[in-house]
Amino acid sequence: MFNVDLNRMLGSKYAVSTIHQPSLAHESLDDSKSHFSISIEMNQKYEEAIKSLQNPDLLPRSFFLTSMSLHLPNFSPRISTKPSSFGEGLLLSDVKGKARVTLVDGVRGDVVQSVFSSILNASSILDISKAGKECFYFFKEDDRSFNDDYNELQRLSGSYNVSNEPVRPSGKEMCAYNSKSRVCIIYGIDERQALRHVLRSARKMAVKKAWSREGNRVKSGFIGGVSGISTWSPSERNEILSKGEVRGYQPVDIFNVHKYPGLIGQSSNVIFLKEPDAQIWRARRRKY
Repeated sequence: MFNVDLNRMLGSKYAVSTIHQPSLAHESLDDSKSHFSISIEMNQKYEEAIKSLQNPDLLPRSFFLTSMSLHLPNFSPRISTKPSSFGEGLLLSDVKGKARVTLVDGVRGDVVQSVFSSILNASSILDISKAGKECFYFFKEDDRSFNDDYNELQRLSGSYNVSNEPVRPSGKEMCAYNSKSRVCIIYGIDERQALRHVLRSARKMAVKKAWSREGNRVKSGFIGGVSGISTWSPSERNEILSKGEVRGYQPVDIFNVHKYPGLIGQSSNVIFLKEPDAQIWRARRRKY
């Protein structure tokens, strides 16, 4: 690729802000030691991975290139590929918040490419994702194209499952999803409302998975720990197994997903507290 800003294509810049950057107390050090600093291994690994992606090296790592085969690039251990969620030959660019679709010459006839190019072009990109799966969100403040886009999306039956549901207060959402990725378009609401809807849906799913986690722990013989309390009582354990949840408990987030967006939709960020304790937890969170 030529004339392309890889830094804009790679994304994940939001994740860097969540990595703690410690600093030395320089006032406690003399001038001879003031040049020392602290580095975080996670940040180093992130920067190393980005540099490796921007400058791929396909030559084998060997100091003794005695065999002619060692002079040839070895693609298998260094680069992995997978099909694009938007079909072959489709380049989706973010141009000031708007999706711009570019079709690559020589790749025609792909149904997935044709469908997504027609419904995503000129839509607005919602800058949010969920961990663990490729999720792409777009929104259109005008819902007049919803029926046409939904009929177009039906052409993906067999490769994608297609669903639609209402969005509060007056919007609609349709999604195409399979085991590897999920593409959703939200209609009839603005960016703030669309973002709120995605966060609400992600948390609802995270809470559901967290209750399922508690049920599996009880079935395995554990009686507490992850839920935020010391133990589940016998009656509470029976309620988890029979109903999937326990009355009188509320889910709370351990860390704020607005501050740590990598935790959006993560059940590991959810614990359950009794209602009075949950209110105290939220009150403390609002102070910070």
